[in-house]
Amino acid sequence: MNFSGNKVLTAPETLKRASIGLWTLEIPTIDHPRLYADEMMNKLLGSSEDISPEDRYDGWVAGIYEESQQAAADYIERITKEGKGEVVYTWAHPTRGKLYIRCSGFKDENCTDGLRLYGYHQEVTAVKSEEEAATDRLRYKDSVLKAVTSSYIAAWVFDLKRDTIDMIRGGDFVNKNDELANLSPKELIQYLIDKYVAHEDKEIMQVFKHREELLEELKGNGTIAREYRDANRGWCRVLGIPVNIDENQDIDVILVAVQRIDSEKKVELKRQEQLEAAYKAAEIANRAKTNFLLNMSHDIRTPMNVILGFGKLMEKSLDNPKLIGEYLNKIMTAGDYLLSLINNVLEMARIDSGKTTLDEAPYKNGTLALELRSIFEDELKKKNIELQINSDITAKYIYMDSVKLREIHLNLMSNAIKYTPKGGHIRLDLKELPYDKEGYILVEAKLSDDGIGMSKEFLPTIFDEFSRERFSVGNQIQGTGLGLAIVKKYIDLMGGTIEVESELGKGTTFTFRIPHRLADEKDFHCKDEFKLDTTSFAGKRILLAEDNDLNAEIAIDILSEYGIIVDRASDGVICVDMLTKAKPNFYDMILMDVQMPNMDGYKATHAIRHMEDESKKNIPIFAMTANAFEEDRQNAIKAGMNGHLAKPIEINKVLEALAGVLK
Repeated sequence: MNFSGNKVLTAPETLKRASIGLWTLEIPTIDHPRLYADEMMNKLLGSSEDISPEDRYDGWVAGIYEESQQAAADYIERITKEGKGEVVYTWAHPTRGKLYIRCSGFKDENCTDGLRLYGYHQEVTAVKSEEEAATDRLRYKDSVLKAVTSSYIAAWVFDLKRDTIDMIRGGDFVNKNDELANLSPKELIQYLIDKYVAHEDKEIMQVFKHREELLEELKGNGTIAREYRDANRGWCRVLGIPVNIDENQDIDVILVAVQRIDSEKKVELKRQEQLEAAYKAAEIANRAKTNFLLNMSHDIRTPMNVILGFGKLMEKSLDNPKLIGEYLNKIMTAGDYLLSLINNVLEMARIDSGKTTLDEAPYKNGTLALELRSIFEDELKKKNIELQINSDITAKYIYMDSVKLREIHLNLMSNAIKYTPKGGHIRLDLKELPYDKEGYILVEAKLSDDGIGMSKEFLPTIFDEFSRERFSVGNQIQGTGLGLAIVKKYIDLMGGTIEVESELGKGTTFTFRIPHRLADEKDFHCKDEFKLDTTSFAGKRILLAEDNDLNAEIAIDILSEYGIIVDRASDGVICVDMLTKAKPNFYDMILMDVQMPNMDGYKATHAIRHMEDESKKNIPIFAMTANAFEEDRQNAIKAGMNGHLAKPIEINKVLEALAGVLK
């Protein structure tokens, strides 16, 4: 192997063979910019050698397509700041039309008047002729130019006919020493593979040693490329480009260049990992969706079977009031379960979609514990379960989302009562712990029971959706399997933690800790309380906008029991018309369904709020809809309604809303 003498290509020879034009661009501080070009550059520009540098510059700028003007400007700015740069842009040749140009250059650091740049100009447009195709395949030969030597680590010319390798740029790959001088091309290539290529990539690099394999791939693809790992440089790419094709259309000279691609390869691998992760996530999501539908199908069919089954039994027992009463109680229990399931599924959907947020307000400490005892008093008495509540919290007022915190306690306490046998014991210990954030405390709640407990195998999945321990506790309808999942997500949302300890036959202990911001007494405002006087509703008149006949019948029957007169409108248009024709103050309130034909509840509310009559314009309107999310309540308020009541109708909430209106 010889790296000296006539085997090393000179720059002019290389440039001529690569059809690359050199240029010098001067941008003086005051004078007009000047573009100097060699013979090949003038040819590529389609200009004569006699043209002035100023006109040549103007012609070059004018030929840049609008789509590439910003890229060209950025290119000049990049060279100015960084000392070198490269760009590919579209340029209008005087005779050949639109061309793609690769341009690379570097800054003359010794220039004192303005800016002087040196570089090359190369067309990279794919054309049909062999000459232009060869030019395109030589796009990487810019490594021979001083302006772009940093773009490649090394570059060689392989002469396949003479079986020689001439080094254009070797960097720290190959030094001109006697050790390598006598190596044959195959030996040199093997030396480079052994020294720089990672073991797992050595096999794919062997193609550069074998002439026939190399030519076959070049003829098939036009170029050859291999990527490999280098212990010192990371990922690299070897590019082989035909430089010369003889009269028999055989490739006899190849330019081989090595380029670092570590950054882009890592991005590619990262993207591939993300795609694989996304694919796996999609598979998991599909399985979860399938499991969800299977669970939902089972859990909905169970109470529906109870409702339909006992409904048929009621038809056969119309002459037996006692049996009808028993069947009705079981139907109501199944209906409550079904509603709980739907509410939990909707709440899980809201949490998973990121729509659930905390609504914290000052709260008097200890109130929640009293509520728990009051809510579960009857159930505790029925099973003769002793509930002991101990509180060691000194803070009198704290900020909390009382609705979600209450839901956490209700879920856990309900489970404790459900799975604790008669005569059992439940203990709730509340403790105040220090917290590392000023103005906050950490409240620990430990709920223990001596119930049936859970197996160790079940505990890791206890907070999964539809997760339930498989054991028999009688023929009663089981829980939805979503309560503890919601508890966990609520506690996570509050920045807290939850742990569970359990043993079959001995009981269960849930311990959760939630940080709370301290509140002052001045922050706390007790809500005005009033007792609901149902006798005051007699004779009050409600306009009910409801398109579903069954829902309307249920609402009318329930409200009528309290002496309330209900007029029904089957859609928003009829509702607005009935209110328009009614006397002022004829109706005390409107219960407005949202989704109705002809005109929905929002549009109907908008029409009412723009009526001329003040009493009609300001009539209280409450949404009464199956759209039960918090955003649905907010949408109702934005539409001009006074409040939001979720279906199925809860008469106490309707009466409270009406009482608030009357008050």
